Amino acid sequence: MAAGAAVAAFTLSDDGNDSQNKSHLTTTLQVYGNADGNWTVDGDDADLIQKIIDCNSDDDVSNDIDWGSQYPFADADHNGVVDSDDKAQAEALANNTATYVCFNDGLGEFMKVKTNPQRIYAFQVQNAQICAIMGVGDRVIAGGPPIENYADILFGEGKSESGQWFSGDWERMAKLNLDMYLVFSPTQKESPTQHLPDTDVVYLGLYEPDCINLESSVWAQGILEAGYIFGNKERAENYLSFLIDLKNTIYSISSQISDEDKERILVSNYGHYLTNEDDATLSAYLKADTVSQAVDLAGGYNVAQENAGYDSGAYGSTIEAEWLNDHKVDFITMHFQRYAWKGVDTSVPEGGWTATDASGMYEAIAGVADQPLLVQNNIDKDHLIMLPQEFRNGSTGGIMAAAYFVQAFYPEQCEKAGFDPDDYMEEFCVNWLSLDGYDFSEHRDAIIAWGDRPKADD
Repeated sequence: MAAGAAVAAFTLSDDGNDSQNKSHLTTTLQVYGNADGNWTVDGDDADLIQKIIDCNSDDDVSNDIDWGSQYPFADADHNGVVDSDDKAQAEALANNTATYVCFNDGLGEFMKVKTNPQRIYAFQVQNAQICAIMGVGDRVIAGGPPIENYADILFGEGKSESGQWFSGDWERMAKLNLDMYLVFSPTQKESPTQHLPDTDVVYLGLYEPDCINLESSVWAQGILEAGYIFGNKERAENYLSFLIDLKNTIYSISSQISDEDKERILVSNYGHYLTNEDDATLSAYLKADTVSQAVDLAGGYNVAQENAGYDSGAYGSTIEAEWLNDHKVDFITMHFQRYAWKGVDTSVPEGGWTATDASGMYEAIAGVADQPLLVQNNIDKDHLIMLPQEFRNGSTGGIMAAAYFVQAFYPEQCEKAGFDPDDYMEEFCVNWLSLDGYDFSEHRDAIIAWGDRPKADD
């Protein structure tokens, strides 16, 4: 078989992706076995690996394929040779029967891990939700303290008591006999790797969402890689498709808003001056933060752009509260965290998909609206959004927050487009998190709050 024929049969488009796969990734899936360099490992990869084997076993060296430069992910077992073992591994990955997977993690570091781990530690909510989405929530036997507050509804009744919710105690951790430890951020990988030498420590990249450039993000890679780790690649691909569809739907509305008509948003948290008149400062989230990305996708203008350091890579900054007097602000988003690392913070209300009572959020909004600087600058309760923690730290990477933001910022355009974010939120909770016995109608009004948010009975 001629080398040219083999290459021609699998020629990729200029951007490195088969055109039919652009809806998932615009970059190459970093899983070894993905020989053709698109977004999935499937039968085409096994076929390409066989063609490489055939060409390189021919006596005519002119037929040889330099797979290392042309098809670097063809070496599915990452041993420096492309042979029948790689074809078998690609087929196993495609069929969810692989016993291991080689991939580049969220740091771009090579990893080889056992698939289908049975005893999992999930450091943060993103990881816990991904496990639930992949159908392995029952295998999460331990995790960071905040996860205890989600465990019963996310993993099944009684899991908050049966699980172990702690961090940093490596002697205790070693006794759990973990198969996998899912870290939250890239800086957290070193310690568990050092203290748990027999455990696969994985950073999927879920700390780095990018809801604007979702298809090229490390975060999207992590979702797809989770599918191979947990032996459920179709589920991962379909979940990413759900998020891409939602992102594109939001953009179809927000992209129609001209720059001069964009609502001006202070992306902040529920604290500082907003809750304490004696505190002369405000928090302002910057470009790198998930909530800022969600505001951008929803067609809002983050007023922090008017300060130095917006593009610094930092997640937030502190500004003087009187800054409001010199900058027009239409909305303030107020992120809050009730389920904190040190326990439940009762100074903030309940809210989010676990909550059923929205009254605390609306009381909080009323209190903030009474702050003198907000009254002075005409920022009323209808322009204050209480944003529960999972919209920032959950497995939708800010996209679900953007869905509610676009409804809050541009209600008429959403109504005209027939767009209701609750439809997507219900699908996320019921079909993706697969919450057993979850009645969305009981939680709907407490998921997020702003003054004139449409209620279920409106």
